[in-house]
Amino acid sequence: MKIKLLYLISLTFLINSYTFAQFKISENNFLNEKKDTEFIHFFVKGDIAVLDRNEKNIPFQIKYKNNDIAAIKVAKNNLLDFYNAFPNLSKEIPVGKGTILMDTALIHNNVIPAHNGQAPLTQAYTGKDVVVGVIDAGIYFQHQDFKNPDGSTRIKFIWDQNVQNSINKPQPYDYGQEWSYVDINNGTCNHVEPANQYGHGTTVAGAACGNGTATGTHKGVAPESDIIAVAISYDNFLNNVVDAIDYIFKKADAMGKPCVINTSIGSYWGSHDGFDIPTQMIDALIEEKAGRAVVAAAGNGNNINNQSGSYIPTHLSYPLSIDTNFTWFKTISSSGKVYFSLWTDTNTISNFHFALGNDDATDYHTISRTNFFSKADFVGDLNNGVYIQKFAYDTSLNLQGTIEMFLIKDNNRYNLEVQITPLSTSDLWRFMCYGQGSFDIWSSQAFQGTSNMIFNNLPPNFVVTDIDNYKTPDNEKCIVSSWQCSDKVITVGNFANRAHYYDVDTTFRLTGLTAGEIYYQSSEGPTRDLRLKPDISSTGNIVFATGNANFISTALAVNRPKVAIGAKHNYNGGTSMASPLVAGAVALYLEKNPDAWWYETKTALIESARKDTFTGPNANTVYGNGKLDAFEMLKFEAITGCTSPGMFNYNPNANVDDGSCMPFVYGCTDSTAFNYNPNANTDDGTCVAKVYGCTDSTAFNYNSLANINDGSCVPVVYGCTDSTAYNYNPQANTDNGSCIATAVSNIKDKLLFTLQPNPANDFVNISSSIVNFEIEIYSILGKKVMQKTVNNHDESISLKGLSSGMYLLNFVHEGKTVESKKLIKK
Repeated sequence: MKIKLLYLISLTFLINSYTFAQFKISENNFLNEKKDTEFIHFFVKGDIAVLDRNEKNIPFQIKYKNNDIAAIKVAKNNLLDFYNAFPNLSKEIPVGKGTILMDTALIHNNVIPAHNGQAPLTQAYTGKDVVVGVIDAGIYFQHQDFKNPDGSTRIKFIWDQNVQNSINKPQPYDYGQEWSYVDINNGTCNHVEPANQYGHGTTVAGAACGNGTATGTHKGVAPESDIIAVAISYDNFLNNVVDAIDYIFKKADAMGKPCVINTSIGSYWGSHDGFDIPTQMIDALIEEKAGRAVVAAAGNGNNINNQSGSYIPTHLSYPLSIDTNFTWFKTISSSGKVYFSLWTDTNTISNFHFALGNDDATDYHTISRTNFFSKADFVGDLNNGVYIQKFAYDTSLNLQGTIEMFLIKDNNRYNLEVQITPLSTSDLWRFMCYGQGSFDIWSSQAFQGTSNMIFNNLPPNFVVTDIDNYKTPDNEKCIVSSWQCSDKVITVGNFANRAHYYDVDTTFRLTGLTAGEIYYQSSEGPTRDLRLKPDISSTGNIVFATGNANFISTALAVNRPKVAIGAKHNYNGGTSMASPLVAGAVALYLEKNPDAWWYETKTALIESARKDTFTGPNANTVYGNGKLDAFEMLKFEAITGCTSPGMFNYNPNANVDDGSCMPFVYGCTDSTAFNYNPNANTDDGTCVAKVYGCTDSTAFNYNSLANINDGSCVPVVYGCTDSTAYNYNPQANTDNGSCIATAVSNIKDKLLFTLQPNPANDFVNISSSIVNFEIEIYSILGKKVMQKTVNNHDESISLKGLSSGMYLLNFVHEGKTVESKKLIKK
């Protein structure tokens, strides 16, 4: 989202134990709460060549760039100068804090045939010579599952973005602390996974690539892969994620190895369409070269039919109409405010009007209503965002609430934020609207720390007369936002795999889950713009993976069922754990196909996905394209090409679309033809052969059939072309009727014509021994420009209207040209 700090309003936010939320913040709060020496990290998009020119010499740093997007670092006190110096660049300081996507489940899948190299595979695949990047809470690097047989670490690098005042900040990012495998092996690495993350990053890494050597059990999917771990900082979340992806890919490039990155983190804030600039940068990094992939957890934002029987819908969307529809929002209990964020497309929404008001929560009587607002009420530059404040009053003009609204236009989208500070926190606040098009709102106290929407126990229409126009929220499109919504990112849902297990005390435990069924909290798609997500689903419940020793120590004291036999592994779950299983499978695929592009890897994953009675026969927004089958994925033999039958270069043998499809372009495809079309790929029979000749229609030798001028054009030269005539002109190629027969040539001896002056100005005097003759004046190209009868022996002829130059003046007597003279007009 493009943010112009000068126009933003400070909106309070809630942080709870499950998810983090951050609203837009004002320039004062944002800038003044930081020291002047601190830095702001953000993204710009557009003609980034202006950054290199930097005509105003603003101090800033380009951390990295790709195509028309650059990651920028600038000191806080230079931020506004930067904005003013580059007004034509789109700027996005990512908002929203992230959270790990944690539930109660582990990863389990059938990868044994791949590890064993079962036929038709020709070798075992374990992720060898592939880098698995893990962007998460951190990693317990001391665990035996992350070590080689000789005791050295498999972890090549750790970047902890949370370390302050470090001595080894990775460049060009310039924050946090980096350790290499040398530091880990010599004991100087002091990275610690935060205790409040419950070993989340360790179990994620273990599920993807732990080797199980600590106990001989709980092996991950890519047990021989190299590991790069980034402990994410949840402040400035999206910026840090992009930095981490760039960092891991660059490290893998330096190692000369393909790389898959797992991201079991995310934020429920944003447009849920993948059009934000950070996601565009991630797409560019994935597309930059072969052998790269990013896998992401879809999120745990679904609350349909959960075990407690509660249902908390998070999403509201419906087509607008001429009728006014409405939905009630409850006050956020901790902040005493009402807040929600609306997204819509500029090219689909029109005549959109909305109003707000509060109703009594007991008898539902109307307390206040505002006027209807439209885009026209937000006066100013919507590309930078416009803030307005309004007030809600009851019929007695008592203030009921202060309403703050912020509307911004970005990437062909509108984002409207509404925050209400009510007089009474028990009232229900209406959002009412009409118009054309549709919109999406995500609002949930559980996931965004925002307002819950009323969805059940609605009053009858004799209590609320317009209740039939009430629109209830749902749990569609509850996938996490940003890069998880990109087509180039593999997004993973979670289904249950075990109904029971044995814990550290060998106690038999029932999970209450149905193996193979989608886990009730697994986020459901599609994206806001209706593209299929998740892409695939994988098991996220209940299998054990590599555990953080510090967390296990605590769990042994207070939650022993969490720990596996041997006390080296514990369970964790949700899409957080389903995602690294897929990442591990991608690592196996990249071991077999190290030069595979992202679209090949994703196609192999989708085409090999398993369908069953739970998924149904067709792709859907719950399971995606089906369930992960790592062995079948490795069996997939990619044939790249155009897979669309309606395209010119359709390849019926291709099973991976490589983006090369070309539409039919009709035209002449013969390169030797006159009308050859180099853009045509389908001949339409219109080819015309080349015919060389004179193409000048005014030339003597003009060829109407010629289509290519060969330089042979000859100008028309008028004169007598009869070689037997007295006044034959061998230079003439066009007869002008001036030929004099030899028999009358003696007339010339009897006639006398003189021109004075010659050269002449506007008049010339003609003297003749006879009367009653005509003069004809021709241009040098033989065009007749004047004809006049002369009845006297002496007569002055006007030359006005003739341009300067040389002319031929013929004397005509009794229809015969008897003499010609050269005339020069000054």
